[in-house]
Amino acid sequence: MASGNQFGRYVCQLRKVTLSYCRGGVTSQGMRELVDGPLVDFCQQNPHIVFQIQRKPGTQPHVHGEFLSGHSKSVSVKGKSASDILDAVKQLARESGNKPRKVQNPVITKNPSIQGDWHAFLKEPTPTTEGAWPKSS
Repeated sequence: MASGNQFGRYVCQLRKVTLSYCRGGVTSQGMRELVDGPLVDFCQQNPHIVFQIQRKPGTQPHVHGEFLSGHSKSVSVKGKSASDILDAVKQLARESGNKPRKVQNPVITKNPSIQGDWHAFLKEPTPTTEGAWPKSS
């Protein structure tokens, strides 16, 4: 996570991760394996992220992330392995939490094209050019 900003240090935008799963559900097997093993190492490497584990009977497993900006994002991890779920948590840690937005601005120029704008009927004959071109035989 060696990303920089104008101040020279990186601030992870992920504030809290909630892992919800069912204790006995088949689709929650990967989540149970993650909680018992690799999640502890990830928590120690990222002490700035708060982890909350919820056991909800009869629900599908999902990862819910809350960001500093106030936005949140949920990812369904139904039937996924422990490594896939850990990858989903790492992806949440890399995100900013903001919604994607369009970056490209419209082109504004003081020197417009002398050729004019292109349109679909550019090559169509007009009344002024109808008889102007010699016909090929």
